[in-house]
Amino acid sequence: MLFLISNYPYELKLALFITQGLFWTATYIECVRVGFKQKTYAVPFVALCLNFGWEFYYTIQGYLSEGLDVTTSINLLWLSFDTLILVTYFKYGNELKLPKIQFYGYSIAFLTLCVVGYAVIGMHFDLAVSAVYAGFAINILMSLLFIRMLIRRPGTKGQNMFIAVCKCLGTVFITIAIGVVGINRIGGVKPLILYTGILILILDLAYIFLLKRAKASHKAVV
Repeated sequence: MLFLISNYPYELKLALFITQGLFWTATYIECVRVGFKQKTYAVPFVALCLNFGWEFYYTIQGYLSEGLDVTTSINLLWLSFDTLILVTYFKYGNELKLPKIQFYGYSIAFLTLCVVGYAVIGMHFDLAVSAVYAGFAINILMSLLFIRMLIRRPGTKGQNMFIAVCKCLGTVFITIAIGVVGINRIGGVKPLILYTGILILILDLAYIFLLKRAKASHKAVV
């Protein structure tokens, strides 16, 4: 679904979406790299499932609705990286040492629930509107869970400043696109998205600060 930004040049729209896409893509790539290198998973599981479900559902629906346009192409790319992050979770994420059938059973069940949940939401709301609001809701939760993961894990395993900063900047640019510039497809400027983006920015900056302090206290595993 190629969004059109009202009253602003096409070049600005394209620049905002490409920039946020590059930062988020860099985030995903680094999460994959860190996960396999450090034998861990770099995205909290709940956030990972919600993110995977979002990308799976909206990539399919975006393709059926608009074909392989810019937004759907980006979502497809992110879906492929999220799949690799899921591989690191299933490979290294059984931190409680549960029996394999229990670990895989619970994990797959929750992942499936997330995908089905988006399908239910999509049946009742406009595709673009639901994608935006669901995406920002996931982003808030992801920021909170990154902070929780940092507190719960020993040291800074599976986390680094590159991931933290790229996630933060990717969110800033998409917040500007939707909450400041405005998108015709979802009815123009959305103040709620701007306020949500500011909240996410505060949480991300808090995470960056805590991560920096943690790295000063522990030897980072890079």
